[in-house]
Amino acid sequence: MTLDDFACPCCGENKTTAGFFYKMHNAERLAVMSFLITSGYRCEEHNKAVGGSETSSHLKGEAADISLDNNIERFRIVFALMRVGIDRIGIGEDFIHGDIDGEKPRELIWLY
Repeated sequence: MTLDDFACPCCGENKTTAGFFYKMHNAERLAVMSFLITSGYRCEEHNKAVGGSETSSHLKGEAADISLDNNIERFRIVFALMRVGIDRIGIGEDFIHGDIDGEKPRELIWLY
């Protein structure tokens, strides 16, 4: 995983914070697997196009969605995110969302 993996796919802009990238990098190492980032930083136009919330943490560069193939990967990703201090986690059927948005409630796990 590189910082380029977090760039907005529509414009290439990337406002991913260094703190968030560092945590994601450490989580990837801890999970002992490569993270495929399907959505990192989003510009406002792209966020609207994908139906993102107006307060999406992706807009701040403090969120990412990680693709997964099975329940073993789901466990490893969630466990690793929590261990590195990413404590806002959304669980989807084929992805995990993690963010560190300090303006939102902490220590949450939700389902999509």
